[in-house]
Amino acid sequence: MTDANIVLGRLNPDFLLDGDMRIFRHLSESAIREKLCRPPLGIGTVEAAQGIVRLINSAMSRAISIVSLERGRDPRDFVMYAYGGGWPCARR
Repeated sequence: MTDANIVLGRLNPDFLLDGDMRIFRHLSESAIREKLCRPPLGIGTVEAAQGIVRLINSAMSRAISIVSLERGRDPRDFVMYAYGGGWPCARR
């Protein structure tokens, strides 16, 4: 997810963890290109990064719904918001 967000320009690779952790954009691009863009998928790096984000967001959404329903709660009664390192919290 971090590599995808770096490629999409959603994270600043120079200031991750308040600048304490440097991310090398070219390595994020290379990882996505080598593992996904060349066969088997044959798509562009940005398109692959968008697909990664969509897939992970979908999986997280399903997991949240399942956990909520198992506890007898209707997810429609809650609002989700993220803050800090993207840490989500549910609040009534």
